[in-house]
Amino acid sequence: MQHDASVLAKAIDRKEVVDFLVREGKPQEIANTIWAMATLQHGAPVLAKAIDRKEVVDFLVREGKPQEIANTIWAMATLQHDAPVLVKAIDSKEVVERLVRGGAS
Repeated sequence: MQHDASVLAKAIDRKEVVDFLVREGKPQEIANTIWAMATLQHGAPVLAKAIDRKEVVDFLVREGKPQEIANTIWAMATLQHDAPVLVKAIDSKEVVERLVRGGAS
């Protein structure tokens, strides 16, 4: 049985929910949430905009595992969000080397 979960997706993509997620969430929770929205093909504009803020991107890049960062990038691309802050942050020698090594920090 397939279900698009549109009521749930809309509830998650509300400002107060997104603000809580990016303030209190771990990198995996943030990555999983945007990944789920992409899987549901729900644009999630509030979530995508919040994820592409400098402080959230810095947190994801600093604390996130390579898989969490990759999932976030995949989801943003799948949802066709440009994510210039995220792209700029991961396009550095230090971040790329850490991601290729497969470790956090």
